[in-house]
Amino acid sequence: MMYGWGEDSLSCPSYALHKAEGELELMKQALQCAIFESERRERTIKGLLNVMPPRPVYECPICFDGYETEGGEQVPRVLKCGHTACELCIVERHAWYWMPGISL
Repeated sequence: MMYGWGEDSLSCPSYALHKAEGELELMKQALQCAIFESERRERTIKGLLNVMPPRPVYECPICFDGYETEGGEQVPRVLKCGHTACELCIVERHAWYWMPGISL
């Protein structure tokens, strides 16, 4: 088909413009979907943060209580193996179950 600008349809300025507009519309729709999905994820995360109680950064893996920084029984202690637990849990567990290699 001849358009007066060359042998193929790509050399016709109106066809090239129409094709570019179509591609631009597809990109616009893809971007709108990505924005919607991102906003949905953000709402989900905010909802979960409101529902879930804040947890201490450092907690005993036995009793799940947060460690105290000074004094008290919830002070973290490092075992020879490298694991940590609060002093109270170590003392309580050691009292009823012999755990070789525990040193505070």
